[in-house]
Formats: sequence, structure tokens, C-alpha cells
Amino acid sequence: MATCFKIKNGFIFALLFFCFKGSDTQCSSSHHFGPNCDIECHCMNKEQCDSSTGNCPSGCDFDWVGPGCQSSNIVPAGQTDEREMVTRQESNIPQLRIASLAVDRDLSTCSQTNYANMSKDIPWWKLWLKDNFKYKIRKISIVTNNESLDYFKNFEVMVENQTFANRYGNSFTGQEVCYKHDISSSRTTNIDVTCNKPIFGNQLRIRLATKGTQLVLCDVRIYGECSDGTFGVSCTEKCSTYCKDVCNKNYGTCSSCSPGWTGTSCNQVCSGGKYGENCTNNCSGFCLNGTACRKTDGICVGGCKPGYRGEKCDIECQDGFYGANCTRNCSSHCLNGALCLHTNGTCANGCDPGWTGDTCKNECQDGSYGTNCTRNCSTHCLNGTLCLHTNGTCPNGCDPGWSGDTCKNECKNGTYGRNCSYTCSGHCLYDSTCRPTDGYCLSGCKEGWTGDSCHDKCQDGFYGANCTRNCNTHCLNGTLCLHTNGTCANGCDPGWSGDTCKNGCVDGKYGRNCVYSCSGNCRNNSVCSKEDGSCSQGCKAGYTGQGCNEKCRDATYGADCTSSCSVHCLNGAVCLHTNGSCTNGCEPGWTGDTCTDVCVDGYYGHECMQKCTTNCVGGYLNCDNVFGSCMSGCIAGWMGRKCDEACPTGRWGINCANSCGNCISGNCQHTDGVCDGGCAAGVKNTPHCDEECGDGRWGENCKRTCLTCRNETCNRISGACYSQCKPGFKQTEYCDQECSSGWYGLNCSEECNRNCKDVTFCRKTDGSCIECKLGMEGKLCDKVSAVKQAEKMTHISGEGIAAIAVTVIVLVFFGVVVAVFITRKRLLMHIHGNHNKFENEPVSYANVLAADPLSTVLKTSESNLNVEMENVYDAIERTSGIEHTYE
Repeated sequence: MATCFKIKNGFIFALLFFCFKGSDTQCSSSHHFGPNCDIECHCMNKEQCDSSTGNCPSGCDFDWVGPGCQSSNIVPAGQTDEREMVTRQESNIPQLRIASLAVDRDLSTCSQTNYANMSKDIPWWKLWLKDNFKYKIRKISIVTNNESLDYFKNFEVMVENQTFANRYGNSFTGQEVCYKHDISSSRTTNIDVTCNKPIFGNQLRIRLATKGTQLVLCDVRIYGECSDGTFGVSCTEKCSTYCKDVCNKNYGTCSSCSPGWTGTSCNQVCSGGKYGENCTNNCSGFCLNGTACRKTDGICVGGCKPGYRGEKCDIECQDGFYGANCTRNCSSHCLNGALCLHTNGTCANGCDPGWTGDTCKNECQDGSYGTNCTRNCSTHCLNGTLCLHTNGTCPNGCDPGWSGDTCKNECKNGTYGRNCSYTCSGHCLYDSTCRPTDGYCLSGCKEGWTGDSCHDKCQDGFYGANCTRNCNTHCLNGTLCLHTNGTCANGCDPGWSGDTCKNGCVDGKYGRNCVYSCSGNCRNNSVCSKEDGSCSQGCKAGYTGQGCNEKCRDATYGADCTSSCSVHCLNGAVCLHTNGSCTNGCEPGWTGDTCTDVCVDGYYGHECMQKCTTNCVGGYLNCDNVFGSCMSGCIAGWMGRKCDEACPTGRWGINCANSCGNCISGNCQHTDGVCDGGCAAGVKNTPHCDEECGDGRWGENCKRTCLTCRNETCNRISGACYSQCKPGFKQTEYCDQECSSGWYGLNCSEECNRNCKDVTFCRKTDGSCIECKLGMEGKLCDKVSAVKQAEKMTHISGEGIAAIAVTVIVLVFFGVVVAVFITRKRLLMHIHGNHNKFENEPVSYANVLAADPLSTVLKTSESNLNVEMENVYDAIERTSGIEHTYE
């Protein structure tokens, strides 16, 4: 059999044992090995490993590495997710034996850099692992082929750090050399590399030493941490079985030890009377026969010394017990209730009085008592009984005449009898002392006392020496007088005074001991009762109560307080309790001594001194007696609660509800609304100036007319015309200026026809001629008379006819020009928003010519173009829709 060590964990065991000689155990259980066949094999193709060593015939499964295949491989073999692992190499042969073939879980496929005779750079291969944490790299297992062994002279293994973003590149940080081979060639295709020290990083690089070589890798594995329970470079050393947690995988140190063990590796048992975790607890020292306690938990396996209990013998016997296993009871007579020693029951401070012996369990002998039984009992215990052995007390008391617990004190200080328990009466004559045995007063009793020992008072109703005098009958409530001197201790019945209550009260006094004075308010000045002070004939006016010493309350007054005070006393004051008068006067609206009379009609306020106004509807009779306000409202022209305020300026009538009319002064009479000073312009002269001028009239009392305005309407106040002036007047505010000579029409904008006899013969309203020049006729004098026409026709030659034809053609041309001009003007006015003003207005030929720069030419021949211009006006009307006027 081999000598083996084993560490217990919960679920997996690494190589946790080493053996001094081979084991003869043959594990029948599949895929396990070890002394108990409880360590799992990790062989390739799930082969059975060696039952003793765990070595696998075909090598370790790709997830495991190392002796016994018990170290995990941190390379995620066969992983294709480049977020987890990336492999790269310096170059490739044409057949593309890429870098990932070194970790593809297939020993028959190998990664290969370019052929040696084609290699221009030093070959290298790298493995990047995800960089969310750094790995601690200690050992690496490399598999190559026989043809490449010579290339591994002086090869190096480096550990580097690389970020996720740069995992495809050849850059790195923090490179450290893990291992450098010597000049010799490797002797085996399986090369195990151990780093000079553990190095942290996430990128592994394998690099040959020279150019002209080829790097071939068929498998690369990186040792992870040792399995739980093992440590060391090869994970072959066992952790102590007394580690409380898993030991350090590098050095085998333990973070804490199981109870009873100590040392950095928990391999030292507690010593020197120590036990427990980290050996920090002391054994109790009271284990039986001086044996040591158990190192793990401090328990005394063989039991405890006398006086101690508990598994660890660290608990003294509970109070009142002692000895082995604390089974014996202490005596209850240790001095002052002290506890006995828990080891042997001895009373360390001695015994209570009356007891003796080391454990204080023996009573004193008869006749003795006290501490150590050294005192003798008294001989005066009642009837010769024995005293108590503890304190010498006589349990049945003392013989008469003696006192004290031990009956050693004779009675004194006025006491007598058994145990001196009786007190002398204190009423012996001359204050003499009574006899100690029975309390008898040898000299007799003081006044008020009787009997042999003078303990008895005089009988009820008697007092004095030998109780021969009678008490008075006027003690308070029939109480008895003092038996010594006859004094009434609680005083006298009402109406009596003196120590013995034999004197009646004098007039004007009453009550107990006559200490109270009569009120003086009894009716007819009669004397009050000497017993209770009551007035037999009743009280004066304003007073009440049995003794008539209380004023009327609750706003009452008079005899028996039956009359109620007025509620109209000023400021709510209470009336005088005797006659009901209001001492501070009355509230407004009330009068009389008792303030029960309302002010007479026409007056109001404090003491009814204020006179009502006559502006109330219905006169002063409708005036409120308190505030003087008019209860039925005010007459016209007045306002306010008292109707003493005239309507404000501009208002009149009932409640000042009406506004003044268009008064010239702006104000009217506040009573009837008649305007002061007459009416303003624009209204008729009515009393209230409230009728405006009718159409066509304006000014003061509407005396003026608007005849010169076009619609005969104008501002009723100023006379200004609202619209244009009538034809024949200039367009001014008031249309009060006629057209100048030679002009007529609206705003005097038309020039009179020159064929009128004279400009004064042109009417200013419509431009018609009152009289024409010689040879012209018509309203506008624009037609040649028949006589004149005949004369002209008799003188026409051939040349004249030609001239007339030319003239007609020219005039027709200019007529067309005029028509176009007027049409254009209308369109422009329409664009600028003035077409409403221009539309439908009559257009005269004279107006058109006056607005055109060619008018001076046309005017020279206007008398000869009546027919032609009519055609022009027709064209204008058809084109523009503008009405025209011609005669």
C-alpha cells in the first residue's frame, strides 16, 4: 500500500496526493483514479487513465494539461469566435497552414510558417485571448513534428498585453520573456515550457531564433490554475487537510486554518494549552487530573475537577452547589448569606450566628447562641423557656417587667407589663410614673380622667376633676365639650361665642363665633338673624340672597331683582341694580333714565338731540330714530343714508339716476334736471336740452340750415358738411363760398363756356349760359345759329371744303386720343382704389378737356364738333362704362 495524503473538496479533485511507493489499487470505476478512485480522468477520447498516476495513454483531452491531466487548459481550443481568441503567424506556406491549426483540437493538423528556404524574417506565432481580464501564465505545452525539432534551438516564449481593438495587429505592450531555450535541439515533439516566474498577460508569442527556419505548431496549451487542493509549479503538492478554504495554488498557504491548527500552511497543531481557530483560545486548566483539553474545541474529554462543569470545564458550579460535577448543596448558614466555596463547600467567612463547623451545618447547643455559639441565653424568657440559638431571642416573649429580644432590659420610660409593651396613661396626677408591673397611678388622676391607671376619659357630657361638671349644649352641631375643661373644641353653634359657648352674639353680628357682620341691606333696616345673617323681612331694592349681601345679577334690578335692565344702555352697559338707570346714558335713538323710551318723531341719535332731514320721502316722520336714515328713500335730487347729500354734478332725479342733458354749462338742477344757462348748440331749447336738431338744421336752438351742403346734412353742432358741397360752391368745411366768376359745378372745377355773352352770364351751378354770344345758341351756347350757318355755307370755296375735311380728320384723331386718355385714367384710378369715387359720376366734355394738355387746341374748334364728340363719348361709354353728359 502506498502512503498518500488527500484534501477534501466538494466536487472535483486535482492531483491531491503523492505516494512514496506505487499503489496496488486498480480502479474499476470508469474514468477515475487515485487511492479511493474518486479523481476524474481527463484523457483524450475518454480513455481510462492509469489508476495510480492519472496519466493518459494518448495524452490529455484538449481542455486539460500537465501531470495526471489535472491542470485546466485556458486556451479555448477549437474556438472560432474571434471576439474570444485570435491566432496569427509571421507567414504561411502556399497551402495555407494557418495559425489557428495549432489550437483546433486536432494533432494531425499543424500551423506552418513559410518554408525555411523561403523565409525572409524570423518566424513567430501568437495567440490573443479576450482582454476583459489578464491571465497568470506559468507553463505552456507545445507539440511540433520531428522535421522541425532542429529549428527550436534558442526559441523564445513571450507573454504580452494587447487590446481588443488591436487583436489582429502585431503590436503589443508590456512584453516579458517567459522562457528561452538553450542552443540544443528539442529531443521530443512534446515540449513543456515553465516560465521563469508567473506572468500576467492576454497574448502569448512563440518565436524562433533565426531566419531561414520554419515554425510548425500542432498543438499549444497553456496551464491554468491547479485544481483545488493542490499547488506548486506542477500542481503535484498537496494542500494541508486543515486549510479552512482552498489553499494558495502557488505556495500552498492557507487564508485560515481549521480549529486546532496553525501556521501559514495549517500544518502545526496547537500547543501550550491553546486550542481553536488560530490557536487563540486557552484551555480552561480544570480538566480532571490536569489533562490537556482537546485542541480543536477545548473540550475536557476525561471530565472536570471538583467545582467546575461544562464540556470545557470553564464554568464554575452554579451558586449553592459544589464538589465533583457540582452535585452537592452549599449550607444556607454561611455568614451573611455568602456562598460556599464551589470546590469543597467551605464557608470562607464563617457561619451565621447559631451555627458552627467548616460547612456551617451544626446548630449551637441548648442555652448558648450567637457567633461561634459563645453567648448565654437570658433567664427572663417567659416562663423559663430557652432562647433561639441564632440570636438569643426569647421566642415567647419576656416575663412582665422585662423587654428586648433577649429579655435582658427592665421596663422604663413610662412602660409596663409583658415585654414592656404597655405605656403608662400619662394622666397620673402630678405627672408621676405608673407602676411598671401593672401601670397603676398611685397618686390619682388628672382632671378629665378616671380609673386605676387613669386611662379612661370622663363620660360624655362631663368634664373636670373626677368628671363632676356638665358640658354646655351650644357646642357646634351638638358636639361634646373637652372632658378636661369643658371647652367646645370645634367652636360654637351659630349665634354663640366663648370657650364654652355660653355667650349669645351682639346685634349686627351672626354666625359661628359671631365673626360675621350683617349686610345692612335688610328691608326697613331690620336686624339680621344671629344664626345665619338672613333678613326676615326681605331685602332692599337691588339686593338678593339669604343675607341680602348680593347685588342683582344678569341685568336685573329693583325689589327682589325682578325687573330687567334695558338693552339700550350705551355700549351695552348694565343698568344700576337698584333703580335700573343707565349711568352712562342711552344708545342712539333712545332716552329716559332707564333708556326705554324711543326718540319722538323728527329726532334721532344720541340723547335724541339730532333733527331729521326733510328730504326723506314722506318727510321727517320716515326718519330712523337711531341713525337718522330715511327708511322710505330720498326725494328727487338727494342721496345718502340720511338724504342729506345733493346729487353730484351732472346727475339729477330720484336716486340721482338721471344724467343731465346737453346743458351749455354742463350741469343741471339736481332736483328736476333743468339745465343751468340754457342748452348747448345742436339741441333744441327744451327744459332738459335732450332733443337733438333735425336733419338740415344746426347751431343754437337749431336756428341755422345746411342748404349749401350737397345732401343738406351737416354736423348739428358746428354746421360742417358731412359730404361734398352743392354745385356752385367751393369745397370748404362749411360750403359757404360761391364759385369765382367763370367757374361752376362741384367744387367750382368747371370753367364756363366762352360762348356765353360774358362770364357773368354763366350759371355757377350747372354752367348754363344766361345769354349767348352773337351767332351761338343752346343751353351752353355751343351751337351755331341757323342764320349764321347759312351765311358761312354761301362763302365756301373748293379750298374751303378741303380745309374743312382736313380739320374734321384732325379732330377725329384727337377725339380718339382723348377717348384713350380717359379710359387709361379710369383704369389707373381703379387700380389705386378710387374707382368708387369716379364710377358713375357724370363726366362733361369740358372736364375732360380741362384735364388734357391738348385742351387748348380742341377748345378753338369745339363749336364745330358737336356731332363728332358725340361719337367720341359713345366710344368712351362703351369702353369704360362711365356715364357722360352732353347737350
